[in-house]
Amino acid sequence: MRCKFWPCCSVFSEGVDIPIEFTQSALKVYEADKEKGIYFEVPTVIERICAKTGEVEKLKQEKVITIISFFQKNATKHEVLSMMKDKCTKEEIMSGKFLDSPKFLIQSYIFGFIDTAQHAIEFIQTVHTMTEKYAPKTETPSKGDCVYDRLFKPTSTEANIDCMALMKKAQEILNTKPVFPFADSTQLPRYTSVPRYSRKTNTFSTNHSKDYSNCVECMILSLFCCLAYDPSDFTYKTDHMGNVSESLEEFFSPENQPFDTTKANFQKNWCKVVACLDEPRITYLRGRNELDSGIINMLMVIAEIVNISKEEKKKILGFEQRLKEKQGELDDILSKDIQEYTTILLKRLSKIEIVKIEFSVLKSYKCSNGRYDVYGEIAISFEQDGIRNEIVLEISKTHGGIKMGLPAMDHKEDRIEELSEIAD
Repeated sequence: MRCKFWPCCSVFSEGVDIPIEFTQSALKVYEADKEKGIYFEVPTVIERICAKTGEVEKLKQEKVITIISFFQKNATKHEVLSMMKDKCTKEEIMSGKFLDSPKFLIQSYIFGFIDTAQHAIEFIQTVHTMTEKYAPKTETPSKGDCVYDRLFKPTSTEANIDCMALMKKAQEILNTKPVFPFADSTQLPRYTSVPRYSRKTNTFSTNHSKDYSNCVECMILSLFCCLAYDPSDFTYKTDHMGNVSESLEEFFSPENQPFDTTKANFQKNWCKVVACLDEPRITYLRGRNELDSGIINMLMVIAEIVNISKEEKKKILGFEQRLKEKQGELDDILSKDIQEYTTILLKRLSKIEIVKIEFSVLKSYKCSNGRYDVYGEIAISFEQDGIRNEIVLEISKTHGGIKMGLPAMDHKEDRIEELSEIAD
């Protein structure tokens, strides 16, 4: 569906009015001359397995309808089109006005959803086809030029080559001697929809109606990227963690590096590490896939994939047992014990030696399966060569997330000076 959906929104954002219609179950996109019939049609209702009942249910994609309706609505509004200039002055960039436009919005969507070179090629080809089909009949009022000519240039055109070179140079500078696996929050893995994995057969399900959102898995993946990263040679290692699981060792093996942490396939491969684990007391929501949230459940997953001692596993399970005995009450002593153990474990697993960990708003709750767990935020600071990077694990009753702030430096870094030279 997305091979047609995002190009359609992109052409809308250029001020092109494409004739569309929503029915009860589909989006119909008509030819430029609507009387000539339908150009293509995509379903807006999908089937999926209900997590509670296990039965197939039909789900209307309300978000899809809302998004494309928004772009259609704004495609011909003069006040919106006036914000769609190809080039902005420095003052306009500083004001942030360019952010308030469908054109920028759709580009941010596209950045998040195109995860392979092939997807990018398919997207460009579809935009090209749709532009040829619809743009000749609809010029952008505020521009006075041809939409097609604005979007596509002959291969011999040299315009903007200098800009591309500057962007490439800036990226090269940022990638020089990285002391942390993520330069900024845009490089963090973002949770997505992944297929179910069977450890028994070492295969992924091809029934995408059973795919699930991997927010907790993604959070743990981001954490392990930080723990495994070796700033001395800019690679990932697990040897300092001890006798880790075979799947974890393989995931971070040298032959699988370097990683593109933003790609969906990176997270799909992570499923082989954390799905279908043997420890029965690790809680999943769909069979042995889709990890349940909670700090204790997260600790059990970590314990299993790094093969900690039975005594430590018993200690983690003891946290849940103590909550159960107190009917879910998280007293100061238990809260302190959980924080101290989590701190010791994560520091031990980190390749970066200077690590500080802080907890906030810890609370207990009873899960749907009757077990007890704890949620809250865990801020983890990693310091290397005078540069401090911090991630925050955001763990709620039903969700796991991660955020990252700007790095703090004790000195002015060479990379900043080099980037400043480019800006000048």
